[in-house]
Amino acid sequence: MKKKCWAGSLNDCNGKISREHIITKALSEEELTISGFPWMSGIQRKMRLYDLCSHILCEKHNTDLSKFDSEVVNLQKIFEEITLQEKRFAQPGFGYRNNADPIVYRVNGHYLERWFCKTLVNVVMVDPTYKDLQYQPILEYIYGDKNFEEPYGLYTDATIGQMQYLDFLSVLPIFGKPNNLTGACFIIKGVGFRLQIPSTSFSIAKLDEDRFITDFDINGNLTKKQLNWHNKKIQYAFNGKVRQTIVFEWKD
Repeated sequence: MKKKCWAGSLNDCNGKISREHIITKALSEEELTISGFPWMSGIQRKMRLYDLCSHILCEKHNTDLSKFDSEVVNLQKIFEEITLQEKRFAQPGFGYRNNADPIVYRVNGHYLERWFCKTLVNVVMVDPTYKDLQYQPILEYIYGDKNFEEPYGLYTDATIGQMQYLDFLSVLPIFGKPNNLTGACFIIKGVGFRLQIPSTSFSIAKLDEDRFITDFDINGNLTKKQLNWHNKKIQYAFNGKVRQTIVFEWKD
């Protein structure tokens, strides 16, 4: 069977079908605990991201995604730096002044959102059971200039509490009718994200003011979460004061 590019419906493919890493390999060179892929049958496995790949994109459409890969790597480095700084704050005699401004890190929200989109398509495309999968509506968001409007797009788990920085990666696709992709739940370094994409079989409304929904936790169990659409910032407090802030920029 001839291999095809999953962005082929855009009619601008160029080059041969290339080796696409399902999850950006630069996120880690070490083994991670990975779950959610169809061949895993619900079992978590230790794998290197380098080994998770498939021939599912042409050279052009593969290369066009590189800036989104760079942005998720940027986010991971920020998570790691935040963890390092928190350890420094806890050291006796560390000279962080109580009146000092928080350390600010910046992330391109649209690039990150597109990374979640392309990664979701990668994940479901390697499952042979989805022969007539409907995902084409999000190609114009991934490769074009179109931006999501609420209630579609990227949500961040805004539930207040202690985040766990785990070497854990989870992708849970969400479907409406069979073979009609509507979104996914992601967990990266213990931080939860929810992607909601336009679908012909399932529509959602804007969240209420409390923004609580029933969603999956890190163990795949249903729980209550507070979600922010196009979240503007995540703040990290130490000894009752905000010391570090991730700013998500959503400029068009």
